[in-house]
Formats: sequence, structure tokens, C-alpha cells
Amino acid sequence: MCLFKNRKWKLTALTLVCLSLTAVGCGDGTLDEDEDISVSTDATLDASLTDGLISDSTEQDATAPSDTQAGDDTGEPSDTSTSEDTGEDTGGDSAGACPGGPGCECSADADCTKGACLMDKDAKKTCAAPCASDDDCADDRVCQDQDGAKLCVPKGASICAPCKANSDCAYGDPTGACVDAADGQGLFCGTGCSQDSDCASDESCADVKDVDGNDVKQCVPAPGATCSCTGYGIATKAETICYAAGLPGCTATVQCLADGEAGAPAGGGLTTCNPAAPTDEACDGTDNDCDGEADEDGATLCDDKNDCTADSCGAGACENKPAAGDACDDGNACTQGTACTDTGTCEGTAVVCDDNNPCTDDSCDIAVGCTTTNNNGGCDDNNACTSGDTCALGLCSGATVTCDDNNACTVDACDIAVGCTTTNENDGTGCDDGSKCTKDDACTSGACGGTKVVCDDNNPCTIDACDIAVGCTTTNENDGTGCDDGSKCSKDDACIGGTCGGTKVVCNDNNPCTI
Repeated sequence: MCLFKNRKWKLTALTLVCLSLTAVGCGDGTLDEDEDISVSTDATLDASLTDGLISDSTEQDATAPSDTQAGDDTGEPSDTSTSEDTGEDTGGDSAGACPGGPGCECSADADCTKGACLMDKDAKKTCAAPCASDDDCADDRVCQDQDGAKLCVPKGASICAPCKANSDCAYGDPTGACVDAADGQGLFCGTGCSQDSDCASDESCADVKDVDGNDVKQCVPAPGATCSCTGYGIATKAETICYAAGLPGCTATVQCLADGEAGAPAGGGLTTCNPAAPTDEACDGTDNDCDGEADEDGATLCDDKNDCTADSCGAGACENKPAAGDACDDGNACTQGTACTDTGTCEGTAVVCDDNNPCTDDSCDIAVGCTTTNNNGGCDDNNACTSGDTCALGLCSGATVTCDDNNACTVDACDIAVGCTTTNENDGTGCDDGSKCTKDDACTSGACGGTKVVCDDNNPCTIDACDIAVGCTTTNENDGTGCDDGSKCSKDDACIGGTCGGTKVVCNDNNPCTI
């Protein structure tokens, strides 16, 4: 069936069809202007009418033919227009009378009564009518600006065509983008999508980056499939940049060519990609190693092994400029702070080799720098708790100092900064003051002392004393020294050999009556 949705031409189209299809005829009812009108394609149509009414799509708007003459010639053309001519032609690309009408085949713009002669994906050229929006165009066309005029362009004409820029893919598809085939084949036009069902059966809707690096969703060939040259691609000799797999810098130009053209494959299609083989990168303005960058790491490429030149790659040639003040290496480990001079030499100051170790002898070797050799001289290990310091195996050490003040009431210690130190024991701590003439010795304020021992043997004939070494001692009084032996039965008591004694008292009261 052919549907005519443009209400403007429904009545005209129906009239023309009814005049032509005498075998079929037209019904007698009243025409409802809001209804679509179907025409059976089983009927035999006059060629001039079918060319003017039916386009390649299965459903599209109809355009009034320029001649509505049918049956008997009335002498005047029928005017079926329902609106006045505004002077601006945006009637869309509903099928028109051929040749020259919208949808009719053409070879140049001059072949079209209005609009322009435009190519579709298969390189078929048809007349495209002016338009104001997509609503003015058939389902298989889109309203786009072409050289300053809006025309109904064949939809998807540039899909799968080789490209170098997004603008190469805009023809027939405002959502088209130039995307990488990812196999080195090159860049090809996709079409915008939101899901796989928006794409052809051999395509998928994928998140990809376009040639400008933008994230886009495009219908791209499914894994294992590739874009083949379309009629549009061959007719426009569309080209792209291909590269060796994994080496985006090794490129070549490929394009769609017709069979028989120089370089075209048999039967026509995309020419063979023959990129240059990668070589070592050099400073020549070329991406020699095919990594996508040219002359990268110029300082390495142009290194003249002179620290006092600034090496770089500029304009495809090495530049080695003097670099006064830059750090450099003079190859002498016994210099430091080396820098480039205005004369291009590398100079520095002598290294001072001193490891601050008195037990090593320091020197400098130009190959390795400072070196040390052990010595056996005297030294100071800066430790007050050692004495007699000497060097051994590169280390300074001495004998440990013994800190002991022989005071039981002090605690002895050693501080490496000052040497021996003492602190008092707690008061009351038991001790021995070394004297037998004291007892209950205890510490008080760092001193040991006790109470005095009382030496008394209760013998008047001895002299009591105390010796700190042995304690209490006695010596006899002189013999004859008077004393009291404590007995009333003696008299004239006197010391003899340290003993007190006297003569016996004669008790006689001269009374015979007493005992």
C-alpha cells in the first residue's frame, strides 16, 4: 500500500489515482480530510502517474503533480492547492512528477525543478526538495542545510564512509561521528544511537570516542565485522588514515575507489593499507617509531654527551645550546657543586674529606670520592666514663672508669659528659662507719655515723678507753692506787695488778661475851 500523509495533497492524489485506475474506480462516499488514503499497488498505474506519486520509500508524503489531466482533456490544468503561494518553497520532498520532481532520478541540480540533486548511501541520485524541518521530508530523508539551503537529504548517506573529521559524517545524519574502527583500518562514519535496536543487524550501539576525543554512542560494526565501501563512499572517493595494528603512528591514506581505478581492489572498494614500518625515533619531524608522537624525548635524541649544552629537538633538527650555570658532571668525584661556565667547561670546588673520626685517615680518589684508612693513634671518644682512649679498627674506645668514693652513704654513677657522680643514700640506711667505738651506724645526709660506745668494766683498778679499730680497752691502774673493793672486812684497799684489795680487818671488841 502507498500512504499519503500530507493532507494538502490527499484530495488531489485521490483524484489522480481515480482518473487513472479505471479498472478499480473510486467509491462514492464523502471524503474525510483527516483520514489517510490507501491506494492498492496491485492495480496497474500509468507510468507518468506512478513516477509522480510513489517514491522509493514504502510510506511518504505526496506532492501534487504539475499536470492533473485525466480522461478527456479539459483544456485547463486542475488546481487542487488548498493554500496560497507564500513565495517560499518548503513543501518537502513528497513525490513529484518526473522528471525533475522530488524523489526523481537526476544527475545534476539542473535536472531538478526545485531543490538539488543529492546522492544516497548507494550513490543513487534523486531530486531533494527544500524543507523547513524534518516534518517536511519523507521518513528516509532528513532536513539539512546544504550550501545555505535546507534540503531533504537522503538519511544515513554517509554511514560507513571513510572519514577524517566529524564533518565528513554529517551528510544525511546530524548524529553521525567519525570513529576509529580500532583494528587499524581507519576512521569511519557511524550514526548516533541509544541502544542496539537503533542499529543495523550487523552493528551494535557502543560507547566510543570520536576523532576529536569526545565520548559518543554510535552504531559501529559488530565484532568481526567491518565497514565496506558504500556507493556514496566510492562516488565521493572518501578517504581516511589507516595504521598498522598497535602502531597508530605508522599511517597511510586509504580511500574508496571504483573497480578499475588505479589502486582499487578487484570489484572496487577500500584500497590496501600499506603503512611504513617503524624505525628508531630520530629528530627529523617524523614519527619514526610509530607511537603516535614525532620527535618525542628530544633531549635524549639529541644528547651530545656534553653536560654543558642544552639538548633539544626543534623543527626537525637537533639543537645543542650552551647552558651556563646548569649543573654538570666533570667526572671527578673529588669536586662538588660543579656547574657549566660561560666557556662551556664544567667546574666545581674541591670536596673536603673529613668523616670526623680521629681513628681514620681521610683522602680522596677521583674515581670514587672520599676514602678512609684506619689508624691506631690516641683519641678521645668524648666519653668521660672511659680512660686511656685509643683507636682500634677505626673505633675510639677506652677502659671503663670505676666510680667509688668509698662512702657507704652515697650512690656512685657515671655520666659520659661529666664523669663520676654521687647522690646520697636515703637517711637511716644502715652502714658501717669503720669505728668500733660507735654503734647503730646509719646514713645521715650522705655521712655514716652511730652513737658512742660507753667503755666501763666497773673495775676501779683499770682505766677504760676505746680504740676505733678494736673497741673498748682496759689498762691497770698503778699499784697502790687507792680503791674500794666493796668489802667492809678489808681496809687500806689499794690496787695491785688491776685488782682492788685490802688487809683483813680484826674484829675484837674485847668483850668475852660477844662473838
